[in-house]
Amino acid sequence: MANQANGSMISPWFPKAVALTNASMQQILLDHGSFLHSQLFSSNGKLIKVLHRIVESKKPGSNDGNADAAVDLAMRLNVMSFDELSAYVGNEVTMLKCSKSGLETRRTQGAHRYSAKMEKFVVEFDRFLSAYSGIVEIVKLADAQYGGIAAATLSLLFSAVTMKSKDEEAIISAMRHISDRLPDFRTYQKIYPDPSLGDMLADAYRDVILLSREATVYFRGSSFRRSLRSMGKPLQFEVMEQNMRENFNRIRLKCESLLAQRVDTLVEELEEMQKRNDMNLVMLLRNTLPLGDYRVEEAKKELTSYRSFLEAKFDKDRHRESLGLGDFQQHTDAQCWTSGGSVVFVLSGSNDSGIALVSESWLSPMAVDLTQDLLERKRVVAFELCDERSTLVDILARLIYQLLEQNPQVVRKADDGRDIEQLLSNRKSDRQENLLAALIKTVNLQKEPVFVVLNRPEMNQEEDVGEVIRAMLSLAKETTGEVKVLIVQRSELWDLDENRYSVVPRGVDQKLLRAVRMDQRRI
Repeated sequence: MANQANGSMISPWFPKAVALTNASMQQILLDHGSFLHSQLFSSNGKLIKVLHRIVESKKPGSNDGNADAAVDLAMRLNVMSFDELSAYVGNEVTMLKCSKSGLETRRTQGAHRYSAKMEKFVVEFDRFLSAYSGIVEIVKLADAQYGGIAAATLSLLFSAVTMKSKDEEAIISAMRHISDRLPDFRTYQKIYPDPSLGDMLADAYRDVILLSREATVYFRGSSFRRSLRSMGKPLQFEVMEQNMRENFNRIRLKCESLLAQRVDTLVEELEEMQKRNDMNLVMLLRNTLPLGDYRVEEAKKELTSYRSFLEAKFDKDRHRESLGLGDFQQHTDAQCWTSGGSVVFVLSGSNDSGIALVSESWLSPMAVDLTQDLLERKRVVAFELCDERSTLVDILARLIYQLLEQNPQVVRKADDGRDIEQLLSNRKSDRQENLLAALIKTVNLQKEPVFVVLNRPEMNQEEDVGEVIRAMLSLAKETTGEVKVLIVQRSELWDLDENRYSVVPRGVDQKLLRAVRMDQRRI
């Protein structure tokens, strides 16, 4: 709590001493002693008896040991906390309820002290203290004395009203309006300290204290004097309560605004924490994949470099046709790529005879353009630019990792992450089968269609391209989601038509595989 001088403290709610920014709050401190003593010195025995009952109701151990019979009542009221007053009134309400329910007789200690009409006031006063407690707790951060002032002032009010046999609807109504309009203390605990709200709460604290003083003086008067004061005009504390409503409404609106901000902040913090946890789990899963030094960002850079290389080979060739992304999308056979349902689209073709010795395929520029387009549109896409060393195990591992890195939240559920981890960590069964099962599980967790682009799997002549296609067909068949796979390869190196029966297993829906051959032509 930072700086303290003459009881005043600096807190986030009150960056400056409240006495310097709110003169009426300072006046509350200055006037309290004289008001309290004037009321006590003019009190009858009944009111003093009630006040003694309140200050002596402290729970064992809550007394500091200095309050004994020799300490005058004013000092004991000043050192009493607001919580102790609330506990006393709350206990009175509890005994009233027990008495009414027949659990205790009307002779239960405390319950017999109130008339049936006054019980209504006691219950409403308890509710009022609960609503006001939040303001007191905040204002105490500016000066601890304000807690004692509130407890003493409201003890006087409670004692003065309960000594009257008449049901005073005016004060009950005023307290009800205050309770209805003020947020409870838990609301203030849920928001960050706000100086502007602190100023409103200080004003509300002051207004309630002044209202309580006015009501105490009113109820301390004789019935005749009270009747004269109320003739022809509203009671003064009724007018005061009406004037307080505007500030109470501002407090509620400000609290609602701050709560909304707090909720937004908590949601953002929670989401960031979940994202970190998701990425940590993805990194743990990465360690179980045969990835070596593979990095997705590096693969994307390689994609861009490769496209520039292909441009020089094919796009600038004015003597031979090229296949653009738009051309592919408008092709009749490519409509399956944009329609619903899973599919494996194998696009084969040979280069023109004049560049047959070029190792690249004239279909690759379109495949790269498609991949980059999907990435730019934030679609769920995984790709692999195969080379002479690419194996099916490598391809599957990289596809899994790309999908996990793009959407790490898919493993947020413990069971989902555990299932994938068990598949990847299993060393007892076939590694390739486990990776394929993990890929299927990863695709199943995606909330939108998954696109897979494989460029030139036939580059590694020691690997069976048919096995790659069979794996993708299994993915398309077994996934519960939607996956669209594009495989681009040169037919000179591996011909699907010649290997179709060995590639497509029995029982596989022929619609899952769409094979198109497009050979390059001169123009």
